[in-house]
Formats: sequence, structure tokens, C-alpha cells
Amino acid sequence: MRKLKKRELPEIPLASTADVAFLLLIFFLVAASAGTDRGLPLDLPGTERSKDLKEVENLEITIKPDMLLVGAKPLEQDEDLVEKIRFHLEGKINPEERVVLIQADDAVSYQRWTEVVSAVELAGGIPAPQIEEAGGEASPGP
Repeated sequence: MRKLKKRELPEIPLASTADVAFLLLIFFLVAASAGTDRGLPLDLPGTERSKDLKEVENLEITIKPDMLLVGAKPLEQDEDLVEKIRFHLEGKINPEERVVLIQADDAVSYQRWTEVVSAVELAGGIPAPQIEEAGGEASPGP
């Protein structure tokens, strides 16, 4: 009888597989972070373009720990904030005219800030909180 030779099974070298996987991982990380998706500008039906709108002067309320400024004037102790805001918004029917900019110092409590935002909503205004950025300029909040 003939003796059968043991046959060796061929093996696939896997040493370079880890290198290829690592290179693919690096490639996809670099390719994914290269571009920032900013979306597409949309003109929705029934809206006006912002360049067609006139410049609107919005009411500004500044909240400080010891006082409240409506416009540039301090609010007196006996004055009602809701009535003062209603007076400033009188005759304004468009939503962009009814926006009230609210800016607060860091020392103002959250409770005080919430009271002012509630007063703006009760008066029929649209509150727009202003957020201080690192450069010191205020920008609209979310």
C-alpha cells in the first residue's frame, strides 16, 4: 500500500490585514472631518426674503442684578413690566416687529430672567434671548 502524504493547508497571510484596516480607518476619519455641512439656503413658499424687509427697531430689555432697563430707560419700582412692553409693542402686528431682545448680566438669577421672559410673552411679544460670546458681542440665542 501506498502511504498518503499529509497535505498542508494553504494559509492566507493576515499580518498586513491590520495595517490595511488601520489605514482605512485613518482615511475615513480624515475624509469625514474635512468638510462641514452647512445645509442649503431655502426660500419657503409664502415667506418674504430678508433683503426685501425694512429694518426693524426691536425693543431691548437689559436685566441687571439691581435694575431693569426697558429700551434705554430704567423701569421704575411702581411701573408694571407687562404694561410697559405692551405700550412699546402697540400698533405692531408683524411678528418681526414684536421681537423683544433680552440681555442679562451673568449675576442675574435664572428666576429673574424667567420672570422677564414670561412678561414679554404675556405682553404679546416674542422673546429673543441674547447670548454673550467670547468676543463680547451679543448674538441671538436659540
